Amino acid sequence: MGESISFMEQYNKPISNDEQLQMALRVMSSYFEFKRISEILEAYDRQQKQFTIEELSQYNGKNGKPVYVAVDGIVYDLSNVKQWASGMHFDVVAGKDLTAEFNSHHGIKKVLENKQKVGILI
Repeated sequence: MGESISFMEQYNKPISNDEQLQMALRVMSSYFEFKRISEILEAYDRQQKQFTIEELSQYNGKNGKPVYVAVDGIVYDLSNVKQWASGMHFDVVAGKDLTAEFNSHHGIKKVLENKQKVGILI
């Protein structure tokens, strides 16, 4: 019982330096399974609506339809992005899997970070 009190006294204080933070994280990780935020968000994304390529093609921005594109298996709504207002951007048409086009022109995922995710491509 004395060890438990000693442990609580030792670790029940504000963290004041990096060494204490690292120790606290090691102790906590032995009790909890930690996941990165990106892993949690990815799991959430995977639970959203599932689109086939045929279903995705209906969301091409034409006739009042939303503008959806898929990149790396995630379907994004780009309806509110000015450059995609017509359903096209630099001769690239919405309603498709644009992974190759996106990676060859943008190369980084930051462009899509704040875009609404509406599902996954199956």
